[in-house]
Amino acid sequence: MRNGATEILVVKGVEKDHLIPFAETICPEVDIENKLIRIDPPDGLLEF
Repeated sequence: MRNGATEILVVKGVEKDHLIPFAETICPEVDIENKLIRIDPPDGLLEF
């Protein structure tokens, strides 16, 4: 997904999906070989 400024990752949760901006400050580690993106979400990002 794209919002114009940055890519948005859609992470499927058990009860709802989460929209995560694909920014270096939020996604500091991308491991392509293992298909893993580690996120460090700011307070409140996953609360809604």
